[in-house]
Amino acid sequence: MKISVLLALTLLTSLCSCRTDKEDGDSDGVDTTACGVIGLDERVAYPRIINGTECSEVDSPVVQLTMLFNEGLIGSCSGTLISADAILTAAHCFSVDDEPCLSVSARVEGRDKEVSKVVLHPEADVPQNDVAIVFLSKSVSTPTLPLALSAPMQPKDIISVFGFGVDQDQIGGVLRSGQMRVVGLNSQNIQAKFQEKNSNVCYGDSGGPAVLTFKNEGGDEVSGIVGITSFGNSSGCSVGESVFFANVQNVSISDFIKREVPQVKIE
Repeated sequence: MKISVLLALTLLTSLCSCRTDKEDGDSDGVDTTACGVIGLDERVAYPRIINGTECSEVDSPVVQLTMLFNEGLIGSCSGTLISADAILTAAHCFSVDDEPCLSVSARVEGRDKEVSKVVLHPEADVPQNDVAIVFLSKSVSTPTLPLALSAPMQPKDIISVFGFGVDQDQIGGVLRSGQMRVVGLNSQNIQAKFQEKNSNVCYGDSGGPAVLTFKNEGGDEVSGIVGITSFGNSSGCSVGESVFFANVQNVSISDFIKREVPQVKIE
């Protein structure tokens, strides 16, 4: 299977041109807006994350990460605040052709924040354990998202996706949301497919959260992170593509997160 990671790079590769070819598929119950799932206001509905809705960055736990590499190469990914100073994201965001990035910055609620360090999963190797934690130099008061470790994940579940990646017009840097339906699941990855009437992730969405809304043991409806945007099986972000999210319910991944961020909330 071809793996195409969803890190957006400037100067290295052009951003995707996302087609709108039609494909048969049942998208009942899948929406192209998910801002409210994590308590954000909607802003502008777009015709095509891809085919998503712009969300306000005010009080948003979803943040943008910018990486500087050699020769002026700049990378962009997304991430999620899981504590006042820790951002959950994808490990592949921090290297290109095995060359590590030189520096990292985070944009939280539209403001740049200094990063103190980045910790990669010790066995990170796409498609395995594609997870990292970015630590801010100073804590922020922005809301965080919990890990949904008790959620009963299964195929046909609807997940909400968030990120700062490009849309069908190759415009990135804007927080968007959408929804996708799970079509496959294993211990390492959650698989979803881009059908005509739902949304899709693309370059720059790497590291962003896949969020599931479910009822916890107390019967309360909650939303939490079940996946981290990792890679797709094509380079076009087009209709029919399968995309994969690192499964945070994987013991190796969840143990890594809890070890590095003991204060992370668990649902």
